[in-house]
Amino acid sequence: MLELEEIMQNSLSDPFLISQYHEEYLTLINHYDNFKRSGMFIRYYNINYNESSKHPVVQSTFDLYSQSDINFNIYELTPLYNINPITNSTTFLSDKKGQIYDGVSSITIYTIQTPHVNDLVTFYDPVKSGEIFRVMNIRTSINAYYSEPKLTWYEMDLEVAPIKDTNTLKISNHYIYDSHQEKYHNYNDYNRKMTFIETVNNLIPQIHKFYSKVNDLYCVEGIVPIIPNNIINNFKTITSTDDNYVRVFNDLEKPYGFIDLFPDIIPSYVYDHEIFDVYNLSTREMEECIWDECEDSDMNTLLLLTKNLQTLITNNSQYF
Repeated sequence: MLELEEIMQNSLSDPFLISQYHEEYLTLINHYDNFKRSGMFIRYYNINYNESSKHPVVQSTFDLYSQSDINFNIYELTPLYNINPITNSTTFLSDKKGQIYDGVSSITIYTIQTPHVNDLVTFYDPVKSGEIFRVMNIRTSINAYYSEPKLTWYEMDLEVAPIKDTNTLKISNHYIYDSHQEKYHNYNDYNRKMTFIETVNNLIPQIHKFYSKVNDLYCVEGIVPIIPNNIINNFKTITSTDDNYVRVFNDLEKPYGFIDLFPDIIPSYVYDHEIFDVYNLSTREMEECIWDECEDSDMNTLLLLTKNLQTLITNNSQYF
């Protein structure tokens, strides 16, 4: 027992070991917190010091947000560990402006690498209160800050910022947080990806009309076009193996029946000629069909929809 106490005393007096304890502790909290997110998110305006005007001596930015040359990086959907209730009150300051409005709160944050005093914070619903807050104080555990790797766990005191809206702020970069991957993405890239996902999801109900539950493949009146089934099978394969698309495209069925019929088929995804191969479920034989894109038919609709799907896959390969 005495030996154990000596070990504990030695470890607690070692700054490096203490930093390792903090790292393990906070990493464990991050891990479980990301499985059950509390749902508290903010928009964080982080001062971009490299692109902002600073005092030549103290290297501090001026907090006249709408007038001075301060640039911000916006971090959307920044997750919080906790938020204290927003306390609003009125205060009489005889040496300043007399009766003033005062609002304060505090938050604990871990995804902003370099927070600064005078950063701005706004809240989403249902916490949204209408005020714009600024950071007036930052606290962190010194052992967590100097751990390897460095852990960003900051407690911030907030007060109402002297600014009416954020529309006139100068913005350098815009990011959005992905709680699944636990990292920020460029906001424009994120919007392009969401546009791609939305476009595909608009195609899926139209393609799904041609799905046969009995045969577990895509066909038109007993005729199974080969390339459309190849395209759908390939799309389901590349999206189901990517964690970013888990359950995103669940409404589009994978044609396992087609795979069973043609286990050794060499897949083709390109409509490079007018003649395409089909399989007749009645005769159990392969046939050839001529594709006229101007023809108004269900088969032509299925071919066009899957051709559009393949074009989306090819043009957005960076997302797979």
